[in-house]
Amino acid sequence: MLSVIIDDEPKNVRILKNLLENYCSGINLAGDAGNVEDAYLLIKKTEPEIVFLDIEMPGANAFDLLDKLMPISFEVIFITAFDNYSLKAFKYAALDYLLKPVNIEELQAAVSKAVARTQHKTINQQLLTLFQNVQAPKIQLKKMAIPTINGLIFVTIEDIMRLEANGNYTTVVLK
Repeated sequence: MLSVIIDDEPKNVRILKNLLENYCSGINLAGDAGNVEDAYLLIKKTEPEIVFLDIEMPGANAFDLLDKLMPISFEVIFITAFDNYSLKAFKYAALDYLLKPVNIEELQAAVSKAVARTQHKTINQQLLTLFQNVQAPKIQLKKMAIPTINGLIFVTIEDIMRLEANGNYTTVVLK
C-alpha cells in the first residue's frame, strides 16, 4: 500500500520507517515530509492510500493539513506524543491514533485495518462502476478501470489523452 510519513522530527521518521519495513509487509513508502506545506505537496503528488501523521509541526498542525486536503481519499493513522488530540482526530475520520513510542502490535493492527478498509473501498468502487455501466448500456461508458501496481484506479475516459505501448505494458497519459 502506497504510504507517506508526515512528521517534523527526522528521528521519529527513521524509527517509523524501520518499524514499517520490518513489521508491516505490503507498505510501500513514497516519501516523508516535515511540515504542512511539504506534506500537502507530497500527498497531492503521490496520492497515498495511508498517511502516517504526526499532529504538531512547525507553523501548522495535522488538522490544518487535513482541512486543506478535504475531502480526503486516504486512511489516516495519527502517530503522536500527545494524547489530548484523540477526540479531534477521530472527528477527522482517523483510522487509528497511536502514541509514541509506537507499540509494534498496535502499528500492525492499524495497518491491517487500513489495508482492509482500502480493499473494501476498491471493491465498492468496482461494484459502483459496474452498476453504473450496466444501468446505462446505451450510453457511452464514462469510466475505465486501469490496473496498477497498487490495485485498480478508475479513470474518467474523457481524462485520457493517449495510450502508449511500452513492452508488455501500456502507459496511460492523462490530462
